[in-house]
Amino acid sequence: EQNGIEVLDSGYFGKILVAGDKALYCERDSMMRHEIAAHTAVCSHEEPGRVLVIDGGDGAIAAELLKHKDITVDFVERDGGIVAAAK
Repeated sequence: EQNGIEVLDSGYFGKILVAGDKALYCERDSMMRHEIAAHTAVCSHEEPGRVLVIDGGDGAIAAELLKHKDITVDFVERDGGIVAAAK
């Protein structure tokens, strides 16, 4: 645990990144949550070229966005502890 941030291994759901009382990332459902957010935004824009991700410290949204070959991702996370825990 680091500053109220924990990585739990739940077995069935895989690793879960928890900050405070909120589950921020879960290995089992990550693909469903982050694919929808990333690809819907990119595919609804005529010429997506550069995307700003704010508070996506687990990296899942950025990973989905980078599946689009012509996308540049700028990444800002306010809590470095989230990034450290996700690594």
